[in-house]
Amino acid sequence: MLKYVYREQNKLKGEIMDLKNFKESLVQNKPKPVYLFYGNSEFLMEEALKWYKEYLTNLTSGNISIEVVQEETELDELVENANTIPLFCSNKLIVHKNPNYFTAKKRENGKRAEGKIVERFLEYLKNPNPATFIVLLVEGKPDSRKKIFQALHKENMVLELNQLKGRSLQEWVAERFIDYNKKITPQALDYLISVVGTDLSLLEQEITKLVLFAGERQDIHLEMVEELVSKTAQATIFNLVDAVAEGRGVDAVKHCQELLNQGEKEMFIVYMLTRQFRIILEAKLLVAKGYGQGQLSQILQIPEFAVRKALKQGHNFSIAQLAAIMDKLLSLDVAIKTGKGNPNLLLEMIIVELCA
Repeated sequence: MLKYVYREQNKLKGEIMDLKNFKESLVQNKPKPVYLFYGNSEFLMEEALKWYKEYLTNLTSGNISIEVVQEETELDELVENANTIPLFCSNKLIVHKNPNYFTAKKRENGKRAEGKIVERFLEYLKNPNPATFIVLLVEGKPDSRKKIFQALHKENMVLELNQLKGRSLQEWVAERFIDYNKKITPQALDYLISVVGTDLSLLEQEITKLVLFAGERQDIHLEMVEELVSKTAQATIFNLVDAVAEGRGVDAVKHCQELLNQGEKEMFIVYMLTRQFRIILEAKLLVAKGYGQGQLSQILQIPEFAVRKALKQGHNFSIAQLAAIMDKLLSLDVAIKTGKGNPNLLLEMIIVELCA
């Protein structure tokens, strides 16, 4: 099971929930009249809203309408709408996407008028229409100094949905397989995330593919993931670094061309190469200081599979060689940005040089 942790803020009472906490709270308690969903993960925002819609549909036996209001809708208009009796259903869910009253920007109607509008909304929270449910969707992070945010936060009506990484991402993927009555091995889990990346929509696609392929088999093994999962730029970068580490110039250039054929730009490949060699260097330095493999995953904020890969690749280089490679990649970055040659040719030349 996921082991998310509530985040507490010193200045504000109440709790900011994640999706797991949100679901658990609705199993144990009645829904709040208003919820604020915010964060930088569009996938989780959509998932949370979809789940809440299904929850309310079951709660009301389908006797609920869903209304999406415009971004410019003001708080007083929202309150008026919330107090209006639905025409065809006994209940309604109002979804307000990107409301402008959570930003620090000054409002045209003046501070005093805005304050009155906010007070009216806060009064609604004390005596809400029991037939109306409201979700406020905010991309990014709202201004926590706003009185409306503080009021919602105090009443445990705030849900944070940011991009997952590290342990949280691994747990999300593992839970996804459990939802399908499947279990993925730790090695397969690490490899899946390393190959696909952190994009939840892409991970969802690959998970579905693996579940269908597994059929009646319950366990998802590394071999299955290696066979089925579409390799992203990160996976090809691994192959490119492997080829460079082993001095296989022809293969290295081939993998570089694969990335370019996938539509990746030379600057992106330079960035990814630099990132991977930096991880190799940092892992090697940390091991030299006595850190264990498990600690490296936490310190470097990468999956254990990626740590093992970096350590394996690092066996072919000394710390001095890795530092020299980083310098060469930095020089390549500057050369491409300043137009000192054909980017494709410059990239291939440095790859051949690294393999020599």
